[in-house]
Amino acid sequence: MRDASLPLAVKYAVVGFYAMTWKFTYYAPNTWQVMRRAERCREAGQAPSPKKIATGPESYLAVQPPSPDGRRYLKECALPYGLTRFVVIPAAYSPLGPWAVASVWMNSVGAEALNNLHSFALIAPNHAGDDVWRFEGPARERGEFYLRQVTGSVNYHTGSEVGDFLQGFLNYQIEHHLWPDLPARPTSASSRR
Repeated sequence: MRDASLPLAVKYAVVGFYAMTWKFTYYAPNTWQVMRRAERCREAGQAPSPKKIATGPESYLAVQPPSPDGRRYLKECALPYGLTRFVVIPAAYSPLGPWAVASVWMNSVGAEALNNLHSFALIAPNHAGDDVWRFEGPARERGEFYLRQVTGSVNYHTGSEVGDFLQGFLNYQIEHHLWPDLPARPTSASSRR
């Protein structure tokens, strides 16, 4: 967006759209492709590796409805979530009347938007700065993968463990990228005793 020759208001509108739809436009397609690559590795009798499950722009293209993966993504991921969250749960309140259904639906949409905005605000600054390295194509070897994790994201201190907790410790993106399966924990001196 930084380099696009668009009016500033349009750039803000695009960023706002992605911020409010973060899970649907970024996380779900990205996670789906990582899962599918790992699944294909297992089917081929190979262990998934960072190189084999690296993500990129192809993650979003692969979940477009015309492709087999795209149809499967819609059927197994996007539609069940959307129907359950925005149709089935509000409809369960229909015995209480249309106002109850509308209230549950509006709360669901509002909660989804706030959750997306919160996630976007936590994660995007760690990856989108002018001083953060960007890479083309997947890593060629394990060492390069780890180098990219360190140089392609940043950490920021919130000022307290409470602030870190409220960020879900995702303000420590470098550690999150290097050891994604480890649980987050405070890093202050009091927690290391």
